Amino acid sequence: MLPRSLVAGKIHSGTLVILVIVFAALAASGFAWWHQYQQSRRALAYWGAGGATLIRRGEIVELIELGPRSPDDGAATETLFERTIQGRFDISAAPGLVHSRQSLISDASFQWDAETDAAPAWEYVLRFRDEHEEFLVALDLTAGYAWSPGDRPPLRLGPTLQKGLQRFFAEQSQRRTQ
Repeated sequence: MLPRSLVAGKIHSGTLVILVIVFAALAASGFAWWHQYQQSRRALAYWGAGGATLIRRGEIVELIELGPRSPDDGAATETLFERTIQGRFDISAAPGLVHSRQSLISDASFQWDAETDAAPAWEYVLRFRDEHEEFLVALDLTAGYAWSPGDRPPLRLGPTLQKGLQRFFAEQSQRRTQ
């Protein structure tokens, strides 16, 4: 049988180990939260809290393909941002969507100090929505711009996001034709 002082010391040291582990876990989670915030601070400010939340967690994500400028002949064509809508596709469960969502709310995905040197020709719109709200992100992947309606200028996409979205949208197009 072990002496009482030795048993008490083991219990005390076990409690100390557990407290150290809990403190380390809390410190690590706090650091992870702070680090994530620092990586997306500018994107969150640009999209707004509601928009960024829908980009990240919107239940339904729709890819809208836009065509040429809408005709002024009065024909009944569905338009968005003065462009004809050529197709709407639910991509909520598409492989790779999680990565696209994360990229859209990451500061490193955009060229924040780049000049907007041309008027974007919107080719696609991502529509993020849930039961009560929706948020639109217009994309010109040829010139490399993203924008959402409101009082904000278009953003220049970084080359990695631009190429990644081009590849992602091409994959979605292939899936629809198979």
